[in-house]
Amino acid sequence: MEVDRRTLIVGAGAALAAPAAAGAATRRPVGIAREGRDAVEVIGTIVQEGLGLTGYGWLTHVAGLDDEDLFTDPAARGAATARLRWHCEADVTARDFLPGLFSASGEGPLRITFANAGGADAEDPGSFATGQVVARHDLRFHNVLTVVAPDQAVTEITGELVQRTAGRFTIGGAQRRLGRPKLLQRLVANGPGTRSEPTIPRATFHVAGGFVIPD
Repeated sequence: MEVDRRTLIVGAGAALAAPAAAGAATRRPVGIAREGRDAVEVIGTIVQEGLGLTGYGWLTHVAGLDDEDLFTDPAARGAATARLRWHCEADVTARDFLPGLFSASGEGPLRITFANAGGADAEDPGSFATGQVVARHDLRFHNVLTVVAPDQAVTEITGELVQRTAGRFTIGGAQRRLGRPKLLQRLVANGPGTRSEPTIPRATFHVAGGFVIPD
């Protein structure tokens, strides 16, 4: 069968374009949503030791990823099966008080790591910092603590996240990138807390929330 010159040129162009398009698809960013929508949702624990805070947990939703991407077993969601985890060490820099109400602000780095096999341990905060670092953020937070009973409180956290790095990682044979450098996001989270020692003080909070790209 005779093939004309135009067919050859068009066919060659399509063949050259296909690998480039496929490569672009495998590198598409995730964790970026329209303004006002959750780009990332998280759950975890914050441990207070005086003016120092250690936070850790896992990502429960990422725009552009499915549950099968986020968990080794979507039917058993949790620390052990989560592929994307977060870890933060922050310092409280200012505190204000009213009866039954505490206000605090501070800052610190927040990292998101990826481990294809999962494997974090809820009893081991350091396990959430293991794996490949896929995003680094600078965090400035504001925490409003409402006392509801002796040594019991509800915390509401808002914060500003500025992403500094965005590393590539591979899920299911597809390469992804979480967010992008210089991305500005708003953190919103809340949950209950228990104080175990009032003098230092020591307390543990369980929180859930999300990262939102502001308008």
